Amino acid sequence: MRQRLLYIVASLAAIFSIDLGCVSALKCYVRSPVFPLGDPQDQQQLIDCPDDFDVACMKAITIGNGETRIAKTCLSWPGEMKCAEDTVGGMYMATCYCNTDSCNAAKRSVPSIIVGYALAVFAGRCFLSVM
Repeated sequence: MRQRLLYIVASLAAIFSIDLGCVSALKCYVRSPVFPLGDPQDQQQLIDCPDDFDVACMKAITIGNGETRIAKTCLSWPGEMKCAEDTVGGMYMATCYCNTDSCNAAKRSVPSIIVGYALAVFAGRCFLSVM
């Protein structure tokens, strides 16, 4: 009898905690790409995303024209949680989607990204000059 009462109380507590919004929303970093990396106005903050069913964190990095810009946000994303990279018109772009708290924080330092970009450009030029 006591176990049954404990089970009922625990079940009701779980139900009410969900209805009252006690279950926390996905937390993502938000950052505007308006200011280049290193600019004093370049800021980011951790926010609670809307409680949409298919919400994800996003981080996009663009390197080109001597600047690195990073955009971070939470958005509705029903697709896969993965990263994609590409170089278009001499600009390196990488975009990642993830769905765990704070997952769009910096994973790699900017110098390592720039070195990787420089190596990719160098390898591409070497490959093209051989052809």
